[in-house]
Amino acid sequence: LWEIRCRTQVLAGAEDTLTPPRFARLMAERISAARFIEYAGAGHMLPLERPAEVAGEMAVLWASPHDGSLTPARGALARGGGDSRPLAG
Repeated sequence: LWEIRCRTQVLAGAEDTLTPPRFARLMAERISAARFIEYAGAGHMLPLERPAEVAGEMAVLWASPHDGSLTPARGALARGGGDSRPLAG
């Protein structure tokens, strides 16, 4: 994972039992240009459970400068952090 240099969003549901958030957080910590976002009350199927928030995070990723940095989203913490609050639209 440490070899990945592209901008990366790691999204996790706090209630995900298939891929628990601790593993997603670990992945984000090992990717140099990653942001970790955790959604309270969500499980493994984030695009179905939280479509607006996931689409918003993809928009943040696509709108970010191509220098490897990511523009922080409201309600989100930077790489390696965790945020148990759902993102507000």
